[in-house]
Amino acid sequence: MTKIIACGLIIAVGWFCGGIYADYRQKSYLELCGMISLLESMKNAISYSRTELYGIFVSFSDKALDSCGFTETLKSSDIVPANEIWHNALERLSVGEGIKDVLSSFGSTLGLLDCDTQIERIEGCMAFLSKEREQMRAALAGKIKSYRYLGALAGCLAAIVLY
Repeated sequence: MTKIIACGLIIAVGWFCGGIYADYRQKSYLELCGMISLLESMKNAISYSRTELYGIFVSFSDKALDSCGFTETLKSSDIVPANEIWHNALERLSVGEGIKDVLSSFGSTLGLLDCDTQIERIEGCMAFLSKEREQMRAALAGKIKSYRYLGALAGCLAAIVLY
């Protein structure tokens, strides 16, 4: 009887591990959506009101970026240059390395270029991130349940081996 309970427990652990991974992927997607919103906000503020970057960072809020600490890091100091704050904040994100590389490249010139060039760089970054978001959305929609079932299947295999 204890073997059956142990097998059920192993399967449940596999199910929950799959759920944790699915939540991680969902969090990554929401952070990417938040980054696109931040870039849109930056573009609008720079285009229309010529707002300084720190003012944009202070006024911006997004639930996913707030929960990972990204916006808190951006708002941490107005003395440090924007590109340094940006790189420190990127460490808080759980998006993929390819996306982080693009955001890091964008951030390396943040606050160092004229407004028109900065807007062009924002638009280029937004185009890349939007394409990534669409790919993630398509992949994530079908895979969320699959991650849980795959975790349960791995638990079943472990239970069979141990039983």
